[in-house]
Amino acid sequence: QQQPQDANGNAKFHFPIVDFTEIILECDAVPCLRRLVGHHNREIQKEACWTLSNIAAGTASQIQAVIDSGAIRPLVDLVNNDLTDKEVRSEACWVVLNATSCGND
Repeated sequence: QQQPQDANGNAKFHFPIVDFTEIILECDAVPCLRRLVGHHNREIQKEACWTLSNIAAGTASQIQAVIDSGAIRPLVDLVNNDLTDKEVRSEACWVVLNATSCGND
């Protein structure tokens, strides 16, 4: 969907670009997400991993926040545990992959 334009073809409205990942970091949510990785409920684990994977796909400072939270070790432990749900394992792998291969600074 295109924004309305003036007679010169310029957008009439300019919406600010919001980096929601930065909002998550400003709220200090990454350490909470790290703790949720170890939750007994697989859905909570999966969603925590999914959120961390999105953060880890961000800028170098966002990736560093995931690393500094201490999340990597519990994620690797989840992946190595044969009892871990397959979807949770997959999401945990994505966090580690993104943290080691992304960075869009």
